[in-house]
Amino acid sequence: MEIISLILNFILSSGLIATLVFYKVKRRSQIAEVVAKETGNRQDTISIEQQSVAFLKTQLSDAYREIDKMQEIINQNREQILLLIRQTQELEINLIAAEATHKREKY
Repeated sequence: MEIISLILNFILSSGLIATLVFYKVKRRSQIAEVVAKETGNRQDTISIEQQSVAFLKTQLSDAYREIDKMQEIINQNREQILLLIRQTQELEINLIAAEATHKREKY
């Protein structure tokens, strides 16, 4: 009876050990699959972010070009305004001088 018990214990315990080893190996392979999927997802995310960065760089570059064009137009308008202000001041000076001459001639 004792021998049968020992044999049964050996068979059952070896099966239990094999089952534990099998599940341990299976668990490790599942963990490896999850890690591989996470790595793939991270690489996809990085690729998408790189594309977004490239797009935003292009957009920013275009915006700076537009700003430069607008600044040039503003500078040209500023020059025209300054020229018109100078002409207006000269006309005011001439008007004051003409009024003064006219007053002198009257008296």
